[in-house]
Amino acid sequence: MRNTIRWALLLLIAGACSSPETKSEQDVLDGSWDAQWDTDPTAFPDVSDASIFTMNGNFTFRDDQVTVTAQGFPGCIFSTDTLSHTLSWQLKNDTLSLINEGDIYGMTYKVLGINEKQIKLQLMDDIFVTLSR
Repeated sequence: MRNTIRWALLLLIAGACSSPETKSEQDVLDGSWDAQWDTDPTAFPDVSDASIFTMNGNFTFRDDQVTVTAQGFPGCIFSTDTLSHTLSWQLKNDTLSLINEGDIYGMTYKVLGINEKQIKLQLMDDIFVTLSR
């Protein structure tokens, strides 16, 4: 009987002393995010001064799928149309990979920062995407 009480007390103390559960980075991604793509105009010296180097849209992460919607418009350096595409995704270390069906022609973003309110991504050397809630 005494041993049972000791074990119960030890389990209770161990549970009380454990740290609170934190969300994994993959859990943090779940849901919808507003997106803003930005690039530096100096990276495109041959492009007209009338071009716009920012575009809005959103990313929606659900399970192993992400839908990326980019709201292009005339004069936008990224796209003149609104585009929407659903892909698989994978987060490993500081890399977010968006993968087309068949595991080909995806996009790889470097994760510059991630928390529950904002994610900063980099695509290639000169395209930056900020996701926010």
